[in-house]
Amino acid sequence: MREILSLSIMKKTLKTKQVIELFYKTGPWAHDKEYSEKMLSEMIDSELKDFLNWIQPTENEKKIRLLTIRRYVNLVEHLFPNSLCVVQGSSATQTCLPTSDIDLIITNLSNVNEVSALRIITKTCWRCKLISNGFVIPSAKVPIAKLTDRPYGFSIDICIGNINGILNVKRVLSYMNHYPYMKAILMFLKVFVLLNGIDDPSKGGFGSNQLINIVLFAIQSDPKAKNLGELLLHILQVFAEKLNPYLVGISTVNGGCLFSKISTSLLDHICPNALIIEDPQFHNNFIGGRTNQTPLFCQACKSALNTLETSDYNDISPLFSILPNISDIIDRRKELNQRATILSRSPSEFSMMIDQVFQAPNHQKPALNDKKLKFEKNEEVKHQHKRTHKRPEHERYRDRQVIF
Repeated sequence: MREILSLSIMKKTLKTKQVIELFYKTGPWAHDKEYSEKMLSEMIDSELKDFLNWIQPTENEKKIRLLTIRRYVNLVEHLFPNSLCVVQGSSATQTCLPTSDIDLIITNLSNVNEVSALRIITKTCWRCKLISNGFVIPSAKVPIAKLTDRPYGFSIDICIGNINGILNVKRVLSYMNHYPYMKAILMFLKVFVLLNGIDDPSKGGFGSNQLINIVLFAIQSDPKAKNLGELLLHILQVFAEKLNPYLVGISTVNGGCLFSKISTSLLDHICPNALIIEDPQFHNNFIGGRTNQTPLFCQACKSALNTLETSDYNDISPLFSILPNISDIIDRRKELNQRATILSRSPSEFSMMIDQVFQAPNHQKPALNDKKLKFEKNEEVKHQHKRTHKRPEHERYRDRQVIF
């Protein structure tokens, strides 16, 4: 009788667990875990720790990113032997998402025009078939080459002489050492702005540098936060209810503070709602002057805060309820893991897999103008016009020097 009763209880327990798993919605970071802490901040704290473990780069992602960085660093230093090409940004601080771009800075270039150097790099990448897209933006505040890596699809940004980015790396690593809560909150905010479509600084969105300063400002303004959940809720409350970006900017210098945009003459009539942040690296220098998507960020924070405070967490986890759709990140991670398989292939198989499996577009010939590089067809014609016939594709791969 006891055995029958025990078996009946086990069946009921199993059935209840299956029902919970069927209806309890959470992200892939949870691994079927339920967040049932009593306080909302404790639930968020527990889920953010799992989220950080999940979102950090996998071993395959680290290898692919490092290989890509090394390839372009070698190419640049081969073209300009006295130069030094250094990685900066999230790839250097290990805070990159699967979708994050790669930022490179070239230093120690003397007597070389920046735009010309970037055009040489871009044209060489086309000739070596390293990229599927690329152009130079000479009119930017800092001229930049924007490339799309052909084998792995990374966006590559290359600029010259911007030492601020290099100095930021050591500062950010120091922050994350000193503030253990910073990395988890930063990684969540990076996903949050990505999924809300406000992550591109060139379109008025929020880049890594601005998000780092936002997290640091939140830590400074709420030093009594007991866990990650309290700190995240504080950030959402500040931008949803307390901060007016039309009137004030934020500073993390000397313990952090708000400052008046009007009294400091930083209220710009072109972008009056920009979130102005004092650069902790160079005082009296301010970043974020073109973040015209600040109202969208504030609205997203308000919506997320409202969802967190009003949801019933019997059937959904807190973070999953405020992240619109993570399928793009999951798909990109699967794509990188799939492409990692070509690392063990021979050079000829490597080339064939890139062409056939990844369907790289036809490479085109760059034609220069004042604003950017435009690309036209028949790149090979210019360099092979003396040949009487076109050689097979595998022979052209054989004697093309690609630098790794």
